[in-house]
Amino acid sequence: MSQRFSDCWKNVGGSPLVNPWGFLFDFYNEKDRAYHNMDHILQGLKEIDLAKKFLEKPSELELAWYFHDAIYDPKRKDNEEKSAEFLRATLNSSSVSNDRLKTMKQLILDTKHLEVPKTYDGKFICDIDLSIFGKSEIIYNKYAENIRKEYLGVPLKDYKAHRAEVLKRFLERPAIYYTEFFSQRYGEVARKNLEREIESLSQ
Repeated sequence: MSQRFSDCWKNVGGSPLVNPWGFLFDFYNEKDRAYHNMDHILQGLKEIDLAKKFLEKPSELELAWYFHDAIYDPKRKDNEEKSAEFLRATLNSSSVSNDRLKTMKQLILDTKHLEVPKTYDGKFICDIDLSIFGKSEIIYNKYAENIRKEYLGVPLKDYKAHRAEVLKRFLERPAIYYTEFFSQRYGEVARKNLEREIESLSQ
C-alpha cells in the first residue's frame, strides 16, 4: 500500500522530499483503533478501484481518503477538521494548487456525514466511507463490535442511545447512499444491517 500511496502523492503534486506515509501508518495503527485503522483504509481503496471510472478527480479523492481519519479521537468532534489540517500541513512545501488543496480538504470534511456533499466526488467518498453498511452480516457485526470497542469509555446505556440515533439518521435519508453506484451495490443489504443493529440496541 505504501507504493500506491507514493504514486497518489506524486500524482497530486506532493513534494518528493516529503512523504507522510510513515506518519499515516503510525496514526492508523494506534492501539485503540478497533475500526478506524489501516484495514478501513484498505477496504476503502478497494471501493475506490471499483468506482474509479465514475470519479471526476480520482487522485484527489484517493489522497483525501488516505487522510480522512488520520486524526481520530472518539471524544472529539473535530477529527475531520484536524485531519484536513494535517493534509494541508504535509502539502505545505509542495506545488499543489490552492484549488486542488481546497478540493481535498472539502472531501475530508464531507466524511463528517452532516450534510449532503455539494460535489459528485464528495458523494462518492461518503458512500465509500459507509460501504461497510452493505457488507455481509458477519462483516457488519464485526464492524459494529469494533465501533463499540472504540467507545468503551462511554457507558453502555448512553452508547446504545447515541449509536441508535446516528444509525436512524442514515435510515431516514431518501437513500442511504448518495450515488446510484453504491445504492445498487449495497443499498438493500445496508438497510437490513442498520435495522438489525438498531433493534439489537433497544434490547
